[in-house]
Amino acid sequence: MRCAWLFALCLTGCWDYSLLEFCSRAQNCPEASLIGRWSLDDRAGAVAKDSSMGGNDADLSNTYQWSPSGQSGGALSLGADGMLSVAALSGTGFPQVGTLSFWFRGPTATLTTLYPLFDGYDSTRDHLFARATANSTVQAACQTLVDGALYPAEEYLLMVANQWNHVVLVWQTSGAVATPSWTVFVNGMESTSTIMPPSWTPTQQRFTFGGFGAFDLDEIELYDVALSPSEVAKLR
Repeated sequence: MRCAWLFALCLTGCWDYSLLEFCSRAQNCPEASLIGRWSLDDRAGAVAKDSSMGGNDADLSNTYQWSPSGQSGGALSLGADGMLSVAALSGTGFPQVGTLSFWFRGPTATLTTLYPLFDGYDSTRDHLFARATANSTVQAACQTLVDGALYPAEEYLLMVANQWNHVVLVWQTSGAVATPSWTVFVNGMESTSTIMPPSWTPTQQRFTFGGFGAFDLDEIELYDVALSPSEVAKLR
């Protein structure tokens, strides 16, 4: 576990009682399950550094620029074809149970088309995606093509145009729980559904943001556990 080194430090002699208290909770902290954290405060270059212990730096491509004005610190402004991607976390590298948290700003109130935020619509793959819609909502879905069922689970939640929006996707597949679930949070609002068919797993996931439509992106976090609503609330 990723917090284990702190726990071990306390066991071997730690005189800071505040650290001792923290270490006593270390084995259950969400940080222990953090796969990647991209604060997007890099401000230069074609790589977004992963500040977690995962070492999963993200590649930037096409049109983008670094912005000093983010939800917290700096941010990444993706152009119409700009993209952030992590190849190591795509396909089988993507967790079958997990939590994805990110902030985005956009689109304008006059948006007349759908455009992807995380991954995108593709009825030929088992994956999950989130995209902005023309009616100022975020559509988040588990997608596949099994017996004509494009969306094993799908949710729509309201977003705010031209302001920072916080999106959290939480999924549990059949390999981990008896009733696979899909929970979406947008700006603290929660919506939960059961994944049908239950055999769905995101084995063909692409860990990408952007690619079609300009928006600002900040504070991405990926965990290999399904965070509880109370834990999700602490991400804001």
